Amino acid sequence: MKDSIIPAITSVKALEQFLTTSHPIGIVMSIHASMLGRVVERIHEAGKKAWVHLDLLPGISSDEYGVEYVIQHFAVDGIVSTKTSAVKIAKKKGVTAVYRVFLIDSASLEKSIQRIHEVQPDYIEFLPALASKIVPVVASRIDVPIIGGGLIQTQQDIDDCFQMGMVAVTVSKQNLW
Repeated sequence: MKDSIIPAITSVKALEQFLTTSHPIGIVMSIHASMLGRVVERIHEAGKKAWVHLDLLPGISSDEYGVEYVIQHFAVDGIVSTKTSAVKIAKKKGVTAVYRVFLIDSASLEKSIQRIHEVQPDYIEFLPALASKIVPVVASRIDVPIIGGGLIQTQQDIDDCFQMGMVAVTVSKQNLW
């Protein structure tokens, strides 16, 4: 997945645009649970993968039962969450597990590294992605590919993330897809 953009799908309009792109993975977030089945179905019909950000999915909890329900009922390809329990269940169920980490200070960085070692996600997503200068430090201490997300405004922001060693960047600004 080197140097990839992962569109953040936050509406039906964004879904329609995502389906016209060459990007193979989209993260579904902020879409009501009642629409999730059809959204995932359309993504799969287009030959693409649907990762679901459970923390940002109205109507479904990101607890153990919510994770299992979304994986089994909607056949999603991946789970994104800030909750280590959700990431562990996704790994156990055999779907891509993305652990989302907010970096706000050195203490959050240390705690996140400890949790990454405990959970062993398939990917970690750093927010804000503009904290990309810390990526080489973290990459030297873990063995998990890094995705950046949050506050991406320009193509230069995306390029900077890749330059620092991120393998992908999640982007909600559709003009950057």
